[in-house]
Amino acid sequence: MCGSLILSFCYLIGRSGDTPPAPAWTISWAAVFLGVVYGAFFGAIAGALGYLLIIYQIGLRPTILPAFLGTILGGFCGALAGPPLAVLTGMIGFFVALVLLRLKKGEPKSP
Repeated sequence: MCGSLILSFCYLIGRSGDTPPAPAWTISWAAVFLGVVYGAFFGAIAGALGYLLIIYQIGLRPTILPAFLGTILGGFCGALAGPPLAVLTGMIGFFVALVLLRLKKGEPKSP
């Protein structure tokens, strides 16, 4: 879902990366599908790494909204430059949001 939102935003602002460029303020359904596919692929990688490194210490439920917002905000910022950078900044936003939440929560409880 995040991938399709970010790639759709790229199309809306005219940074689709297509040749010839797509007109601004248009959405291609092919781009939405492509965003879902790429978002699922990169989301599976980032989600697995995020769980192994941070999420298991905090719990899944408190991390869903911050991770979603971090991904969307990072991806939208990267979309200003183009789709490839949007993928990278979306993943960075995901991890930054998780790290900030982890720092806010404090030390994990020992079992």
